[in-house]
Amino acid sequence: MDGIGGLDIAVGLVLAISGFLAFARGFVRELLAIVTWVGAAIAALYLFAKIKPYAAGVISPAWLADAITAIGVFAAAFIVLTLVSRPVVERVNGSPLKGLDRAFGLAFGVLRGAALLSIAYLMATWLFPAGDMPRWLVEAKSRTYLERGADIVRGLAPVAVLPEPRPEGAKDAAPEPDKGYKPEQRQDLDRLIKQTE
Repeated sequence: MDGIGGLDIAVGLVLAISGFLAFARGFVRELLAIVTWVGAAIAALYLFAKIKPYAAGVISPAWLADAITAIGVFAAAFIVLTLVSRPVVERVNGSPLKGLDRAFGLAFGVLRGAALLSIAYLMATWLFPAGDMPRWLVEAKSRTYLERGADIVRGLAPVAVLPEPRPEGAKDAAPEPDKGYKPEQRQDLDRLIKQTE
């Protein structure tokens, strides 16, 4: 367990890249980018049913009309929200708050990277039972921090969204098939069939 492993280097790179990108773009731009993506997705969900009949009358087959409608509504909402948010970003970049915006962007980027790594670790705990985790994951110096982050994500997420980690010795075994009817059930079925004849 001596030295820094490959996972530790990857964790450092993810945090550094995410932090640098958010620093370069600024907090306001990063935040508005998230709002734009989420807003476009919500618009697509709500407007899809209203626009679908018009597209279905012009485009066939139905699956193609649905796909074009969903993508079109999402793209239109995304473009509108991007155009609305651009002046806000330009105003912040041209103001004395630019340095503060970048500093907050750096913090946001590091937190975003940590959240992504925590989610990835959470998925790894679901994929690998506790006793069968790969050695590179078990021996990583960053594992303690990934576990803490995964616990925070697990606490924030709805119960139905994230499964619990797989216990030690868990396997992907298929359930045993049913054995069929028991002898007394067969006799009851035979009796019922004879009564209906």
